Amino acid sequence: MDKKNEQKKVFLDIVQQLRQLIKMKKHRLVKRNLSNESFQNVWVSGNPL
Repeated sequence: MDKKNEQKKVFLDIVQQLRQLIKMKKHRLVKRNLSNESFQNVWVSGNPL
């Protein structure tokens, strides 16, 4: 049972890190698109801004 809890913790840590990476990537993409090409459509989570 202890090993299962350890695996679950590691998995949740990885998921959290991936979410943060995705957030950072989206933010960076939006920031770059807005500064370079302000009239281009910017997509965030499937919705146009």
